[in-house]
Amino acid sequence: MTLLGGCSQLLADAAGSWVEYPDVEEGQKSLALTSTRKSPGLFADLRSKSLPLACRLDFALRWEALEAQLKIPSLSIKSSPLPPQNHGTPLEDLAGSRSAGCLKVFIQRDYSEGTSVKFQTKFPPELEGKIEKSVFENTINDINGMFVEAEKMSCGRYCEGCLGCLTAYLVFFCMETHYEQMMKKVTKYVAEQNERAWSPRGLLLTNPIERGLRVIEISILTEPATTRAQ
Repeated sequence: MTLLGGCSQLLADAAGSWVEYPDVEEGQKSLALTSTRKSPGLFADLRSKSLPLACRLDFALRWEALEAQLKIPSLSIKSSPLPPQNHGTPLEDLAGSRSAGCLKVFIQRDYSEGTSVKFQTKFPPELEGKIEKSVFENTINDINGMFVEAEKMSCGRYCEGCLGCLTAYLVFFCMETHYEQMMKKVTKYVAEQNERAWSPRGLLLTNPIERGLRVIEISILTEPATTRAQ
């Protein structure tokens, strides 16, 4: 029994059984039969047509019986998951895909002055000949300065905290805190530095926020990770 023959027989059976449903308009019958003759796969669509429930159930049962008889795969459509979305800049997306297997240098936190967010400015030997020492130090110092500004207490910060307490912190659904604004500034600065100074030299500076403020990760895109190990 072929699929075409089985579909033809199913159409004939369905057409005969629809006589039992007088509330189905002739136009709906004709449209459904014409559509299914063109494409047997449209049987699945009939379940969502504006037909009586009993009629749709009849179609579903007959189609499942034909599937079992001919051993054909189900025509139900499975939804596929959406691809992951990247929210970085195109340059960061491209460089990020290249940095997976490259050599990485980590700039550690500097705890010599306490637990405030501050990174070491010592020039790592792995970057010798790849970027100027002054560019490296300026970038790290600028990032450190932004975190100092983010954690700095002032009259405005005290008022911000008091306003949050008075409104059960609901006010922060309508406004950003000073710290959040500074974190956005750090993110923007790192992206700009990558575009202007680091990426043209084959390097990629990773936002320390993405590393939990533990390190600043620098990827050397021109060297694979196994080069130094050998």
